[in-house]
Amino acid sequence: MAKDKDLQFIRIFDFNLIPRALIEQIEGSSYKPEKIYEFAVDIGTDPFTMLYCLADKDHKIRGFFWGTLNPINESLNIHMYSIEKEYQKGKTFSKKFKEFIDKISEKSNITVYFLSSEPEAKIFERIGAKKSKFTLMEYRSEAQVERKEE
Repeated sequence: MAKDKDLQFIRIFDFNLIPRALIEQIEGSSYKPEKIYEFAVDIGTDPFTMLYCLADKDHKIRGFFWGTLNPINESLNIHMYSIEKEYQKGKTFSKKFKEFIDKISEKSNITVYFLSSEPEAKIFERIGAKKSKFTLMEYRSEAQVERKEE
């Protein structure tokens, strides 16, 4: 049985340390694991990147979180967040994640933004996140749309 209380966030600087399965289980993600691993070191060493693994007491990676600090508008944009299925049960992890995000946002006085599909947004609502006043827009040229349909 998983022990949520044994989990701790540890900052890392190389995406190669993140198990592929944790990336692949994120439903609806537009991030391709191949591209992430291709740029793994560059992503991790960017000074604005916040890459944390969630490790158990034996230092086995059970989850991760990747975000980017934006010093211009004083925000943290969370790109990916994943945890092994056995740790998703219960509310302990949500509480731990909230405490971690609170610590970051209070220390730096920043706003945290999450990009999430509707079903996964419930996870963030549980920790007190609210829908933003901003709307995410997406644009693709006609050529891109045609290539995607092929």
